[in-house]
Amino acid sequence: MAAGFITLIRRTFVAVIVGMAVAAAIRVRGRGGVPPQTGGWRELRDDELAAERMGSDAPHAGEAPGPERPVSAASKSGRRARAARERSEQEREGQGH
Repeated sequence: MAAGFITLIRRTFVAVIVGMAVAAAIRVRGRGGVPPQTGGWRELRDDELAAERMGSDAPHAGEAPGPERPVSAASKSGRRARAARERSEQEREGQGH
């Protein structure tokens, strides 16, 4: 009975040590790299957003736009929110904050 318990403890100990060694190897030899330290998110302009949605055939900045497409309600609400945000920023700047 005691021999079985000792074997269980020894196998558990070996399994924990092997798990720690594998985790350390993955951590040291991992290929994750360092995340970018500069840059970040930026808001896309409408023409950039349209180009992303339509694919590579879409007009880019400075190019003539194609035929008009219907504007979705989500696009309209996004524009309204952006306009409201810009107005509030202008009001704050006007107040001297």
